[in-house]
Amino acid sequence: MELQEEVTEPRTALVTGASGFAGRHLVSRLLGSTVWTVAGFSRSGVGGIDHEVGPGRLVDLRGDITNPADVAEAIKQVEPDYVFHLAARTPPAEDFDLLTTGVQGATVLLELVTKLAPGAAVLVVGSDAQYGLQERLSLPTNELAPMRPVNAYGRAKLLQERIALAYASWAGPRVVCVRPFNHVGPGQSPRFVIASIARQVARAEAGGPPVVELGAEHDRRDFTDVRDVVRAYLQALIMGANAGVYNIGSGVNHSIGEAAGLLTQMATVTVGVTSVEGRVRRGEPSETCCDATRLGSLTGWRPAIAFEETLRDTLDYFRKVETDR
Repeated sequence: MELQEEVTEPRTALVTGASGFAGRHLVSRLLGSTVWTVAGFSRSGVGGIDHEVGPGRLVDLRGDITNPADVAEAIKQVEPDYVFHLAARTPPAEDFDLLTTGVQGATVLLELVTKLAPGAAVLVVGSDAQYGLQERLSLPTNELAPMRPVNAYGRAKLLQERIALAYASWAGPRVVCVRPFNHVGPGQSPRFVIASIARQVARAEAGGPPVVELGAEHDRRDFTDVRDVVRAYLQALIMGANAGVYNIGSGVNHSIGEAAGLLTQMATVTVGVTSVEGRVRRGEPSETCCDATRLGSLTGWRPAIAFEETLRDTLDYFRKVETDR
């Protein structure tokens, strides 16, 4: 049984990376409850929020997470009770951009929260990329698995987490870390595999090439709907222990080819599937699977949205994108 998100009094949340994929969904979820005032911090501004928002409930803050002046101004302006740190760079950004944003951004944020809002609780969002390559016999992966990141993104997330746990040990704010596995759903960039497939299907329906190009179709990933993931973020921060670390994932994996097959079956036209060598990312795990028992035991959280529903909603999102072009 899932426990309730125990926030009944008015609270203010600062969400870094609020213009990103998960950030927009988190902001929307928070605004779905009248107790939350949300300050979205990002370089480009918060948009695409589905809720009617009362006056003052959504504060749009522009700034750079690595800039102390920008972050200090945001914290002083909103005096947050909760901070959700999602700001990050993702591939194909340059390696040192990934590392700088991860390491410097976490340091700037946690140092300033410690000084300016020491009573706040902070959620630091990592990634299953921290684990890197795992032996198949060790799957599903729990929080005690060795961390051997194979790329700069994974290393940035691992270093960010170590900084966060250091601050947690220094009697600063309560800090909770999460390691989400692949999260997917409507609004994701087509740079990511499920969104890429869904966009290709939507374009085929709109008269484009009637074929989906895949990379490593036999690779298997633990996919969780982003709307379930942000629900986990909220529950982990409200209920998690200081210096607690929690995986987020479904515990079930699907091959890329399986996802492509399901999406092409949903198409209104015949769409084929072909493998393209250039789309294969080298050095990544061939299979991931999450053990989220720790979070489930603490909060009762588990995914509520079926994989097929996530795929359909993602395809519907790209159908609308094609219609609006």
